[in-house]
Amino acid sequence: MPLTKLEFAAPPTKGLFDGGAYYENGNACPLSIQAKGSYDNIPKPLHSSELNHFPGRHVFCGMLQNEHFGHFITESLSRLWAFDQLSPKFDTAVFYLRDRQRPIAPFVFETLGILLPHINLLFADRPMRFDTLAVPAQLANRDNGFIYGHPLNIEMFRRLRQNSGGPARKIGAMRGYMSGSRQVHNDDLPKKVYVSRSRLSKRQGGILSDQMIDHHMVREGYTVIYPETMSISEQLTIYAAAEKLVFSEGSALHLYALVANAKQSVFVIWRRTRTLVFDWQIRSFTGKGLIGNSHTATVWVPKPDIPDPVHGQAVLDFTALSTEMQQHGFLEGGLWDNPPQQAMEEQLATISAATGREYLPFPAVTQG
Repeated sequence: MPLTKLEFAAPPTKGLFDGGAYYENGNACPLSIQAKGSYDNIPKPLHSSELNHFPGRHVFCGMLQNEHFGHFITESLSRLWAFDQLSPKFDTAVFYLRDRQRPIAPFVFETLGILLPHINLLFADRPMRFDTLAVPAQLANRDNGFIYGHPLNIEMFRRLRQNSGGPARKIGAMRGYMSGSRQVHNDDLPKKVYVSRSRLSKRQGGILSDQMIDHHMVREGYTVIYPETMSISEQLTIYAAAEKLVFSEGSALHLYALVANAKQSVFVIWRRTRTLVFDWQIRSFTGKGLIGNSHTATVWVPKPDIPDPVHGQAVLDFTALSTEMQQHGFLEGGLWDNPPQQAMEEQLATISAATGREYLPFPAVTQG
């Protein structure tokens, strides 16, 4: 059954959504219940007269987050492990969409094409009946629904590491440091990478004066990449081959987790407080946590979004940040000066005018 309603509720109350898989007798299959943070999945009653028949063997893959990249990576891949365990006769992945009114983002097809290159995709937009439908467990955290480093997930993602960093892999234009299409070996790939948010739309949240961080990182010998300008394959290739990675906190960390290894060192520049879910997820895949504390002094949040700072503009203590990065071996040069206060105010005013939103200081931001 597709998702037909999703009702938000203010915490601590949980929201509700339907959608799921059913036995032939009309009872909901417990394994199809989707764990999702702040929501309960409650399938609605099934009426057999509504069903359309699909022959063959299929695998139920749960909810597809069809718009937000980070939630797609964390919430929509945790049943795909089943394809490595089942007969090749199971040749179709069946999802229901989180939002049937929105188109499916291109990154969905690209990512699933890498993970399931010989599997058909079926998106349930109406009730369906299958000759055979396998319903694998959702190997994800039961509280927030985020995928983690279960051995079967790690086995599934091993092909990403094998395909992403191997010798003589042909890679298309790597914007920002490599042009043209040629044969690329591991030795050609950057060992120090900074994953920047500075070119994202300011509506998506970020760091004031983040282009200064780009500049500092280039001077330190880092290759600065902008994930939104790259293909999924290009990103995975870069992440798998790097030895030191610095991330401006964001969804790119979730994609990196799929190819992370314990030999890498990873520092995060936080734009909010330190978010433990990132550390938990990376640690579950590698056994090794993230480096870096929050050096956020203030987060300016668009007025309608208060009290959620996810779309806010962060003011960082650049000196404290660079001090910690130096202590952990991510910087070798001098410490960074804080941007002038007037420049920060002007940037925020420009963002406010461009987005048509008033920004106010978020009261709950603390360092930690």
